[in-house]
Parts: sequence; structure tokens; C-alpha cells
Amino acid sequence: MTDRVALLRRGARLESVTVAYNALEGGVAVVAGLAAGSVALTGFGIDSVIEVASGVVLWWRLRAELGAARVGPAVEASCFSPWRCTSWPSRGVGS
Repeated sequence: MTDRVALLRRGARLESVTVAYNALEGGVAVVAGLAAGSVALTGFGIDSVIEVASGVVLWWRLRAELGAARVGPAVEASCFSPWRCTSWPSRGVGS
């Protein structure tokens, strides 16, 4: 196993732990914020949901680099701005 593959696997594992933690954190924060009537705490929980969405795209991309998933949809999902999307087709995948 090459260093790159080992690092990609480690990154995918770490990202799955991060996504799970942020999902738990977001759920607890939203429930606690709604129960307490706290806009700040509820907003913090919603921010965690956004972090989970970002983390899932990164996890998907890492798995795609390992060959466990298709790269195309992961890259398309990570293209939130036109200037980021336009540079991807000119580069080789995995470069």
C-alpha cells in the first residue's frame, strides 16, 4: 500500500468521525436551542448541519479518490461557485 492510499484511507476515516460528531453536535444544539428559545444556539446547530453537508462531500471525494465511489458527482457537489467549477475539467482527476 502506498503512502497516498494510506493517507486517503486515514483521511476518509477521520472525516467520517468528524461528520458523525458534527451531526450529533448539530442535533443537540438545535433541540436545546428550540427548548431554551435561544436563537444563537439554534443557529449554531444549523451551522453544524452545513458543516455536515460539507463534510459528506469531502468524505465522498476521498472515497472517490480511493476508487470506492464515482468522482464526477463528488466534484459537482463541491462546486459551489462558478470559478471553482471551471478550473476542474482542465485538470486531470487525481492530479
